[in-house]
Amino acid sequence: MQELLENGRLVWRLLQDGRVPRWIKIGIPLAVALYVLMPIDLIPDFIPVLGQMDDLGLVLFGMNLIVRFAPREVVEEHRNALGFSPTGKGQVPPQQPAGTYWQTPPRAKDGRAQDGSIEGEYRVVGEENYRQQ
Repeated sequence: MQELLENGRLVWRLLQDGRVPRWIKIGIPLAVALYVLMPIDLIPDFIPVLGQMDDLGLVLFGMNLIVRFAPREVVEEHRNALGFSPTGKGQVPPQQPAGTYWQTPPRAKDGRAQDGSIEGEYRVVGEENYRQQ
């Protein structure tokens, strides 16, 4: 159930993103809606449980198609923003930072970065200055 909710949140974000092609955002949901609303089904709706299960299965299949056909980098960006693991199976474990790529590295007690990066001021030296040195 948790995976279903996570996939639903991911699909919702993809449908809102302008980088996802319009045929994915309109075509797949429209095809799913037409099937669900049509009076002729693969399994008729008057059969208890099974009649509704084929509609639910098609909705899940449509969600899967949206994720599959959306640009991979956009899907990964939204997965990371939601805190999902790179494989799409559950949340990121607590020892890994969840969120965006632009997270500030942790600091030691003396204020230096723990990841070995160096903080400082930088300037671009033109080619003429480089040759003089």
